Amino acid sequence: MSTSTVSTKGQIVIPSAVRADMAVQTGTRVERSRDDIAAVVEALLQTSGLVVQMPDLVWQALRGLASSRADFVDHRIERSSAAVGCTSTVTFEKTAARDAGMRLMSAAVS
Repeated sequence: MSTSTVSTKGQIVIPSAVRADMAVQTGTRVERSRDDIAAVVEALLQTSGLVVQMPDLVWQALRGLASSRADFVDHRIERSSAAVGCTSTVTFEKTAARDAGMRLMSAAVS
């Protein structure tokens, strides 16, 4: 279940986990296109009275979405990892590895 909080300034704060959940649900349950998902996320970023956690990372993820086949959540995970100093992000998804700047983890880890 997605949640948000109200700040002491009366603004609605949308945590990053909620944005990821919204993007996944918008894309799969309602069968929205990547452009529709990007438009919704961009509208949230531009709505006064809403505070989006780490908006710069969200904008970066949207730019990645526009230029690749990886999905918004993959780009958001990679950008968040890079922001805290990770030199690489590992994934099992081939598309995320190829298009979102992650590294593919092989099935056999030695």
